[in-house]
Amino acid sequence: EIEKDRLIHGDARDLAQACLREGLVVNGVTPTALRLAPPLTISSEEIIEGAGILEKVLKTRKEDAL
Repeated sequence: EIEKDRLIHGDARDLAQACLREGLVVNGVTPTALRLAPPLTISSEEIIEGAGILEKVLKTRKEDAL
């Protein structure tokens, strides 16, 4: 859950759009929750890549909020 304490700039839908720009499809289902729905056939490398993209987006948004 994306907390409302403003440590992250924007809401989950904004984060979903930022992830999409980086090549990761996620769904901002509410203002405070992202949904990840990887395929059953996802590889370890793809999981690491997706987690890296999400981490990058979250770090960027956190820096923007400070």
